[in-house]
Amino acid sequence: EPIHGSSPRDAGKDCVNPMAAVLSAAMMCDWLGTRFSDERLRQIATSMEQAVSAHLAAGKAVTFDLGGEAKCSEVGDSLVGAVKG
Repeated sequence: EPIHGSSPRDAGKDCVNPMAAVLSAAMMCDWLGTRFSDERLRQIATSMEQAVSAHLAAGKAVTFDLGGEAKCSEVGDSLVGAVKG
């Protein structure tokens, strides 16, 4: 879970920025990959981190907390597309 929490008041509204949750998952994959010497998990973590960085740099789908109007699902779809390549 991201450090700021899960934002239950916004549940079902498709408005929360998913990037912190994605980065939390990347941190988990990196830790597990290091702990169990699994290079594939570490590569997945790197791909997730790079997807978030590229998404922010492109500024194409920005959620309301960053001054945009993109929905959580739009950002999520963009990140999934970037990770899949």
